[in-house]
Amino acid sequence: MYPFWSTKGGEVRRRLIAEKIYIPVLWPNVLEEMAEDTPEYQMAENILPLPIDQRYTEADMGYLADKLLNILKEI
Repeated sequence: MYPFWSTKGGEVRRRLIAEKIYIPVLWPNVLEEMAEDTPEYQMAENILPLPIDQRYTEADMGYLADKLLNILKEI
C-alpha cells in the first residue's frame, strides 16, 4: 500500500469505495476513541492506504490514479 494523505481523506475514501476501490481505515478504533481535532484522529481519517503492489498491472494503476485525480478535482 501507498500511504496517501488527503485533508479530505474520509470523503475521498467514500468516493473510491463507491467506485469499487476498497480503501481501508488503518486504525478504525482511533476514530471511535479519539476526538476529531487530535493528530491521531486526523491520521486515521486522512491517510488513505492505496492498493499498490506486484499483483496490479500498469492499467490497474492507471485506473486507480485516474479515479483518485478525478475525485480530488471534484472536492
